[in-house]
Amino acid sequence: MSVGRGSERGQVLVIVAGGFLVIVLMVGLIIDAGFAWGQFRDIQSGADAAAESGAIVLGQARFTLGPAMTDADVLAKVQASASANGVSIASAVYTDRYGDPVGQAVGGGSIPADARGVEVDANRQVDMFFAQLIGISTWSVHAKATAVSGYLAGTCAGGDGCNVMPITMYQYRYSCNKEDHKTLLSGTGPWPFGAPGDAATMVSIPFCTNASGSVGWLSWYGGGASALRDSIEQPDNPALEAPGWYQVTQTGNISAQPVEDAIDWWGNQQIPVIIPLFDATCDVEPASGTDPCPDGENTGNGSKLYYHFSQFIAFMFAGSNQGSVMHGTSAECPSQAAGEAEDGTSGSNNSCINGWILDYVSYGQVQGSSGC
Repeated sequence: MSVGRGSERGQVLVIVAGGFLVIVLMVGLIIDAGFAWGQFRDIQSGADAAAESGAIVLGQARFTLGPAMTDADVLAKVQASASANGVSIASAVYTDRYGDPVGQAVGGGSIPADARGVEVDANRQVDMFFAQLIGISTWSVHAKATAVSGYLAGTCAGGDGCNVMPITMYQYRYSCNKEDHKTLLSGTGPWPFGAPGDAATMVSIPFCTNASGSVGWLSWYGGGASALRDSIEQPDNPALEAPGWYQVTQTGNISAQPVEDAIDWWGNQQIPVIIPLFDATCDVEPASGTDPCPDGENTGNGSKLYYHFSQFIAFMFAGSNQGSVMHGTSAECPSQAAGEAEDGTSGSNNSCINGWILDYVSYGQVQGSSGC
């Protein structure tokens, strides 16, 4: 009998010892998983940086900013960023403007015509501690990131090619009514994308001289039409950020031929520029770029108001050969109406800027330029 009880005690010890090992292993796996999760956040940051780096070069390639960039340059930037952040690239593919892959890998030899972004799958081999007891020495931890490029991707210096114009326009399609007031168009939204040279996709941005919030002119450092001309010819903008509030000194058509000639130069050279869009105006400057205009402080007539920059666009002026005119005719400044205006009226747009919208950038910062 005593032998039997000793055998039972031995069995209990084995079970307890086995259970203890299982508990230790489970705790160890939890520790390993926590360590891997901590590494994942770091790997995600590396994936984000690699995707953003590739998207910036892609934007430079699409808009010929600075030296000509190729597919190989996009790949090199992605790999360099990944290496700097201690991750490996499992795959990198081009995406459309919505972040969906377009079916071609970065490094495939060319940049697809519809490529607007870069998706990166980054990974790192993470050493395990307790999991080695069951034969798992490392885990491969992956993280994906997508960055879509516009003309402006992240922070960009004016001297690097981000040609910011001292112009701002309302972000939704509008026309000028019979009293020359801005009026939104029924059933329309943001200004549409266009293809340079295509008359069917060219937009005509009208000046409505009797309205607050149509087209505004930004005098960065004071001065009149001559200062505007200089800022267009040689961009000298301060640092700008969307969203943000900035003061507009004058609205409507400033009736200055030198300013029109300066705008036409960019169009004739077919060089894209950046134009900030706005979605609200205010008599006083709100506390921050994300704060709304205080109640009762949006009653001004346009000049000397603060305009809320909601985003930037990459814009190609039509140029004098294709009708980028500030003093034109109804034929040169066609209405954008798909139907009648919301207030039931319509009018002739005799002053406008014509061109094509290449991209929208919903947020970001452009650094100051000293005149390049």
